[in-house]
Amino acid sequence: MSMPEYQVVKVKHEFTDDELKEIADEIVEKLLAVAVLDEEKKDFDKSQNERIKGIDSIITILSNKYSDGYESENRNCELRRNYTNKTIEYVDPQSGEVVKERPMTTEEQQMRLMEGVTVTS
Repeated sequence: MSMPEYQVVKVKHEFTDDELKEIADEIVEKLLAVAVLDEEKKDFDKSQNERIKGIDSIITILSNKYSDGYESENRNCELRRNYTNKTIEYVDPQSGEVVKERPMTTEEQQMRLMEGVTVTS
């Protein structure tokens, strides 16, 4: 007696109602997984974009400092009235250097009289 011979061939398999329900459930599960991943991706992208904007801002600040060769900073300075030159001087208390100077306003020039300074011509 000879041995039977076998060969794999494609055949049509009709799904049962239970099998169709399992496939439908798996489709819904995968769609929900994709929706969750899309939300996570949006949150991640938003977070990364905010980080990028922050770093870009720092780059801009550093680039300006580099190209300008200086930076402006707030410093608590002594205000001196120079009536001879009719200017207001801002003096750095640490260095004693006049760091800024501007012309006196008319009101500031009149303060000389209020301070009891006598005007000599």
